[in-house]
Amino acid sequence: MIANTVIGTSFQGVFNYCLGEKKGAKVLGFSEDIIMKGDGDPLFFAKQFEGHVADYRHTLRSDFKNVVDHTSLSFGYQDELNEQELLEIAQKFMIDKGYEDCQYVVIQHFDTEHMHVHLVLNRVDESGG
Repeated sequence: MIANTVIGTSFQGVFNYCLGEKKGAKVLGFSEDIIMKGDGDPLFFAKQFEGHVADYRHTLRSDFKNVVDHTSLSFGYQDELNEQELLEIAQKFMIDKGYEDCQYVVIQHFDTEHMHVHLVLNRVDESGG
């Protein structure tokens, strides 16, 4: 497995990328505090993540702007994993990075020959840290 992480500021941008129609995306899972609309409305997801950040903005350092963690997990051509296995690997990766108390969505893409998922994380955890 190869992980590639980009830290950024726009939940709308990352969800538009991950759930764009041309990619054939499928939402595999998300944190308990997230509500899914349809097959995964990018704007609906982004607003939930942004709302959480807004709730804790007063507790964050003023220079803490990069609240988005977008990690793609790519697997070898020989790897044959089902959706549950992909979700569990993404969740373990998230916990290993120290994001066990953060909002997340795991999205599988079908736009390449190799299997891969995108993990969108809110770097502001449930305690506002």
